[in-house]
Amino acid sequence: VKVEGWPEPELVWLVDEQPLRPSHDFKLEYDGQNAKLEIRDAQPEDTGVYTVRIKNEYGAVESNAKLTVEPDPDKNHIAPEFQAVIEDVECNEGDTVKFKAVLTGDPTPDVIFPF
Repeated sequence: VKVEGWPEPELVWLVDEQPLRPSHDFKLEYDGQNAKLEIRDAQPEDTGVYTVRIKNEYGAVESNAKLTVEPDPDKNHIAPEFQAVIEDVECNEGDTVKFKAVLTGDPTPDVIFPF
């Protein structure tokens, strides 16, 4: 993406409206004029709407693109499955409590603790 504006605009990348952070798989580059997002080893879970949002004190613009990553038909994708589930725990006030679950799946399942 070629970026122009004065003062120099701020730039943010989003996927499905969530900020995208640089990581091993997501390489973000911006030199003040050119912005680039590179996704290494794209996986089906990377599917989504990618947005580059650019703004300065005089305005804001954005551009969106949908990425669809099809699963490799030669891979054995396996739905998440618990090998061991969390169990009830009784404890005293102030104790440290750990819940442990063992799961499998391919690709590796995301684990979410909604609080």
